[in-house]
Amino acid sequence: MNLKNSLLFLSLLTCLPCFGQKFSDGMVRISTEQQADGKFLIYGEHDYLAPISVWLEFSTLKNLTPNGAVPYKAVIKAGEKKKLLLTLTPKPKAKTDIKYVYKYTLGDYTKARHQIDYAYCLPFLDKATYKLSQGYFGKFSHEKQHCIDFDMPEGTEIVAAREGTVIAMRKDSDQGGATRDFADLCNYVIIYHADGTFANYLHFKKDGVMVSVGQQIKKGESIGYSGNTGWSSGPHLHFEVYQPNTMLPEKKTIPTKFRVAKGKIMELKEGEKYTGYQGNE
Repeated sequence: MNLKNSLLFLSLLTCLPCFGQKFSDGMVRISTEQQADGKFLIYGEHDYLAPISVWLEFSTLKNLTPNGAVPYKAVIKAGEKKKLLLTLTPKPKAKTDIKYVYKYTLGDYTKARHQIDYAYCLPFLDKATYKLSQGYFGKFSHEKQHCIDFDMPEGTEIVAAREGTVIAMRKDSDQGGATRDFADLCNYVIIYHADGTFANYLHFKKDGVMVSVGQQIKKGESIGYSGNTGWSSGPHLHFEVYQPNTMLPEKKTIPTKFRVAKGKIMELKEGEKYTGYQGNE
């Protein structure tokens, strides 16, 4: 079968960090080439500064034998171009057909393991105090998720809770609202950590993100200013840490501990107020 005339169907469905927030189109690309001997080669590549876990599911695989188990999972390293994911070998003198969808999530599902004893700093300035308005599994928008929201006025300075690399950001949105319809309009920063996890900082004000993709960020360093963009019922900061789940393409949000005072490290509770503490001890 000539690839040009095949019924190849590609669909990009991402595992999203912000209740439906979309990454830039074209950041992950899956392509299929047919060789002269009839074999199909499926390649993957992306533009993120972190690994990507990819999941391929076939709805049609007629007279083609894959060289790996399907559904197929693979990891594309940061900066890796045209990685061969899967080879499909046709049966002799048989008509072939192929249809599949692919999904992806940030991170390496085979290696990412959260450092459970890491103490995050609160994501705002030293001595500033804000209320945790929604905690883990919150009923408004955190169901089944380890995510937290801090109520704070628009324009509040936000700092990195952990050191890492900025791998994605958005700052051009000026829209927000209290329903999922606004989820794609969120300004955000995503930081990649040394243990393979990621932190999402969401709802920055328009032009309030002060970092760029590829920038190395220190713990406690300013990254921007809070706002009310995206799925938001009022000005606040949303924070979460996650890693790819071994059951791709899902992600797994992770409970985290924060240093809230000298010698005091704890998980935060909904309804409580917390004061920023940037000390190391």
